[in-house]
Amino acid sequence: MKEIFRKLSGRSLKGQLLWTIFGVMSAVMAGSGGITYALFMNHLNQQQDDVLESKSRFVRAACVQVDRVIGFKLKEEEWKKVLRTDNPELWLLRFADTGKQAVNLSKTSLPKPRELPVEMGTPVFEFIKLPNGQPGRMVTVLFQAPDEKGSDPPLDLYLSVAMSRQPVIAALASLRDFLIRAGIVSTGLLLIISYLIVRRNLRPLDELAEQIGKIPVADSIERFQLVNAPEELNPVIDRLNDLMFRFDKVVENERAFTTNAAHELRNPLAGMRSQLEVALSRERSPEEYEKVLVKVLEIETRLQSSVENLLLLSRLQSTEPGAAAREFQLADFNFGPLLRRSWKPHFDRAEEKELKVKWQVAPDIPSVRTSERLVELVVRNLFDNAVSYTVAKGTLRIEALWKNGRLVFAVENTNPGLTQTDLDQMLNRFWRADPARHGEHLHAGIGLGLCSRIAEVLEGNIIPSLTDDGFLRMEFTFSPDCTPPPDAGHPTTRLYLEGSS
Repeated sequence: MKEIFRKLSGRSLKGQLLWTIFGVMSAVMAGSGGITYALFMNHLNQQQDDVLESKSRFVRAACVQVDRVIGFKLKEEEWKKVLRTDNPELWLLRFADTGKQAVNLSKTSLPKPRELPVEMGTPVFEFIKLPNGQPGRMVTVLFQAPDEKGSDPPLDLYLSVAMSRQPVIAALASLRDFLIRAGIVSTGLLLIISYLIVRRNLRPLDELAEQIGKIPVADSIERFQLVNAPEELNPVIDRLNDLMFRFDKVVENERAFTTNAAHELRNPLAGMRSQLEVALSRERSPEEYEKVLVKVLEIETRLQSSVENLLLLSRLQSTEPGAAAREFQLADFNFGPLLRRSWKPHFDRAEEKELKVKWQVAPDIPSVRTSERLVELVVRNLFDNAVSYTVAKGTLRIEALWKNGRLVFAVENTNPGLTQTDLDQMLNRFWRADPARHGEHLHAGIGLGLCSRIAEVLEGNIIPSLTDDGFLRMEFTFSPDCTPPPDAGHPTTRLYLEGSS
């Protein structure tokens, strides 16, 4: 019982619909009853007014004047028909000039009309209180009684005819009682019918809620479906299924992220431990200890970089595109010096691998205003990946230019064997082309995923592609706040500086 009352409370959709429908229909019924009562009352009043006016016409037609004395040309049988006993009328004639009583057929007094007619034959109706205390209705008419002899001018007379309203009041009371009883019964039926209608039409919502409660939040291939569901629910069901799919992907990605992050952090820690254990396994010279410490420091540097990238990536996940101005410090800087500063840590490795580096940097790139830290992080990561995965004696092409109001930075390196399928995945976190993760560098697979997210925050993008001449191209494009160069009206400015590393 408590559950039923809870479902029918105003806090539930079913209760809100039920009480809204019930309230509206009840208001319509009450209004209909009130209109019916008013129309019926008006009809009865009009009927009584018609009877009073008919009686007044009959009396006026029978009234005559003989030597300034008022009389009636009616036989006794006709008077019996006029003077009914079921609802007797009260009659009173007054002289218009003096207001004195001329004839009182009912032998009782009537109140003086509040408003006297001024036009001949025009009736004036009003509600009065009869001498016996009952409510009544009275009509007053101004007319002239014809002179039987024709010797005297006709007299102006006021005729007042009154009738009790008790039959009308009784009929209205009966109608009111009937409407009240019918309203109570109809209200009960309306409540039951409204509940059945609401329950029937909201049954798909109950089924959907039951499915939501039964389907696990993760590791489930089940999806929501309702047979013969209303059209309004189909978008909700489709959206829920879409959210379930996206949630499954999020859970899957987070599990992969946690697993890969733990694995990537465990490897350098294991490397540090092994280096230290080997160093402590026997007595060594200071030079050998120094070499071990250098290796441990190198591993620790990579580990620290991975942790910082993970923290930054986590922060960027909750940053909306274009929100760099709110989340990160903006500054004005030149892109050329940033390129040189970012390339410096990779110069020695490029020399060791005998890489041929070609620079194609336009000298007229304007000073830009954005987050220098984020831009530099992208540039460093692209440099690092290009140097790390280019085969020995390969080629790097570094390009930077201003194009159509956007800054374009691209790094091309000799393709290490990637396919178009690899390009579709390489911006995902922890992705590597080599599942075995062989190689001389401790890359955690975070860099490109981090760069892709940074580009989104800067309202730009990173597009990997394969060139026709066998190069892998990573293009970073974004729109910083800046002062365009003098010739920025041209679609592309390509003044290149070429050189080796």
